[in-house]
Amino acid sequence: VWPMAQLVFMKCALPKFLIASVLGCLRDKLLVNNTAKTTLADLILGVRYLLKFSKGERTIRSQALFAQTKEAATYLKKTGSAHPLYGDGTLTAVVLRHGLGAMPLDMTQDVLDAFQIVLGDLSHQQE
Repeated sequence: VWPMAQLVFMKCALPKFLIASVLGCLRDKLLVNNTAKTTLADLILGVRYLLKFSKGERTIRSQALFAQTKEAATYLKKTGSAHPLYGDGTLTAVVLRHGLGAMPLDMTQDVLDAFQIVLGDLSHQQE
């Protein structure tokens, strides 16, 4: 996963600070702890979900999304079954139940802001 993430982001036309932030979050918070619960696909789908909403709503929506993933993961751990509403505790499972925004064609400031929100909430959840 780690080499693939590096390759994907190094080939993108993203600002270097965002690449460093994404790769640092993945390395420090996810892979060092030997967890594979959050993937690059989760991150991208989380961003697409947030892009459905106005800038003012995105932080609250992202926090709610991560609260739902936590609830689903707890349910899965206790029962051994996926949560009836939120799935298996992955970000992808929750996001797909809420629907996605359009896939952005360009890395605009709006898209970068959504990435920053998801990365921030992901970092807080992993602590």
